[in-house]
Amino acid sequence: MKKLILMLLVLVGGVMQASATTYKVYFTPGNSWTDASATFALYMYSSTSNKWVPFTETSTSGSYSAEYEDTYDSHIILVRLRPSTADGYSSENSGLNWTNKWNQTSDLACPTSDVYYYNVTGSGDSYSVSTRKLPFYVGAEHDIAPSYKGWTADATTQMEDNGDLTFTKTVTGNLIGADTYGFKIIDGDGNWLGDPNNYYNNYELQISQAGTYNITYTYNAITGVPTATSTKTGDTAPSYTYNVWCQDADGTDAITDGEWYLDANKMIMADGVASITYENKDLTVQTYSYKIVKRSFNGNNELYSQWIGEPGGGNKTIEISKASKYNVTFNYTVSSKTPSSSVTELLTGYYLVGGIGSAAWTVNTTPMTAADGNYSKSFTSDDHEYSFVVTDNTNINANNEVINWNIVYRPTEYKNIESFQNYGAETEKSGTTGNKWYIGYNGNVTFTFNPTANTWTAAPYFTRTIVNNNDDETEGYATFSSDYNVTIPEGVTAFYASANDDNKVTMTKITGTSIGKGDGVFLAAAPGTYNFTPAAATNVIKGNLLKKPTGDDSNTVPVGGYVFAKQSGNLGFYKVTAELTNQKGKAYLDLGSNAPMLSFDFGEGTTGINVVRSQMEEAREGIFDLQGRRVENPTKGLYIVNGKKVFIK
Repeated sequence: MKKLILMLLVLVGGVMQASATTYKVYFTPGNSWTDASATFALYMYSSTSNKWVPFTETSTSGSYSAEYEDTYDSHIILVRLRPSTADGYSSENSGLNWTNKWNQTSDLACPTSDVYYYNVTGSGDSYSVSTRKLPFYVGAEHDIAPSYKGWTADATTQMEDNGDLTFTKTVTGNLIGADTYGFKIIDGDGNWLGDPNNYYNNYELQISQAGTYNITYTYNAITGVPTATSTKTGDTAPSYTYNVWCQDADGTDAITDGEWYLDANKMIMADGVASITYENKDLTVQTYSYKIVKRSFNGNNELYSQWIGEPGGGNKTIEISKASKYNVTFNYTVSSKTPSSSVTELLTGYYLVGGIGSAAWTVNTTPMTAADGNYSKSFTSDDHEYSFVVTDNTNINANNEVINWNIVYRPTEYKNIESFQNYGAETEKSGTTGNKWYIGYNGNVTFTFNPTANTWTAAPYFTRTIVNNNDDETEGYATFSSDYNVTIPEGVTAFYASANDDNKVTMTKITGTSIGKGDGVFLAAAPGTYNFTPAAATNVIKGNLLKKPTGDDSNTVPVGGYVFAKQSGNLGFYKVTAELTNQKGKAYLDLGSNAPMLSFDFGEGTTGINVVRSQMEEAREGIFDLQGRRVENPTKGLYIVNGKKVFIK
């Protein structure tokens, strides 16, 4: 059986004779059908009659046509016949008969009063048939389309029939930018006939220089391949602007507030990409649709508006899965004619943004805490000049990046916390620039901002962790000291230490709310970490045996001092026999000449704290001379026995 790939075309013309209609049928046989000098005919039949019509070759190479006048309303069949020289050829009825048939199509419906051509493919006598309705139209991008009617099939874009299924359309005087433009042929049924090898299924026309052009489109329905040629007639070129149209699922203009066409909403062109960002938009959980609107102008006269979405003409979409505030950015890459978008969720509240020296600034990702009209945030500065500003949610994205330096508050003064003799003594640094604040402090800082008064304060704070060192889930102990007057946190009891005549260290509860600068204290509280914030001036405790560690950085406990610790399961103050470092923020016991003192007295109502004892207290169960030296075999004289003075006779 011969392989067949052919095109069968039926053109219904307007030539009328009596009640008959003139039909013209075109087809292009596949290579296998042209073998052996075959001839071709059209067989038509109805319920009452039938007819054979021979095909003759047209001016278009490889194509054939047949013309007849009749009113057949049933079927037609395309037949491949033996040539008159073939073996077994029958000359009956000029050879147009089924005896001479080599191959045939299946039954095809007769043409109607409309104009059609039939596209027939297959092999042997089995075929697949599709139809095309004439006339043909030019569908093209706006710049090169007739009357700038991009991708439109109407009287303006209809091609002229030049006979033998060739069609042309000429466009004159279009202002066209330098670019590569796509076009297709559209048939009467609305089928878009493009290049299957092109990403957008387009045929292309290259315009290398902007200007005014005439363009001629030619389409041969038999070959199925269109061409386009351009002729430059002038230098007047178009200008372009780009806007974004966007709707929500209800069809309401969204993001652009229904005013996408305004000049204020024009996209900004940079490096071949047009962009625009809409800020601080309240978006709900849904799908938003959008297109880029390309607008062409001749001066102030708008030539066209082209709406660009998906390659097939559909809308681009933005999926929002969380209701929140967003910044929405739209982009349009001109070279690839590609729209794109991105959404950035905004944080809410006020945020600290800062950095040290010339280092890149970062965003503290947790919003400032609101209380009584103030917003506060605590952080650690490890340099004496930590610079920062406050910004709100419209200026920070979900990646914690500052996207717009529209700062809600900027510095006006320099606060050097290290110079605070008492908290609140602020000094102003001359020459401070207008875009940073500086905190001169190496440690923890709490920053407080009041947006109503447009004021701020920066205060150091100190942390101390109290652990469950008493094997009691409800209470633990620690020592503490600071370079500043600080407030005693809620839930914490503080004691200072002094000597008395009964060889005891007396631990006295501080009844006020603060601890003085440089004073060491003993703390009792539920296990946890506590913040000590600056306090107003307070009196220094006289005779306090608990001291702040020594050295320039208040970090060292000297030999002979006693530090609070737990050893061998026992809580106590243990003597330091070698200089001890890394003690900043703690306190040590300085007994000095009072070293023989052997016990601690916390007074009444301090159950649970009495387990604290010194090394001397552990060792006092014995006999000592008045210099505190243990005596194994005492002689006559005054001794200390189990902590009491005893005269041995």
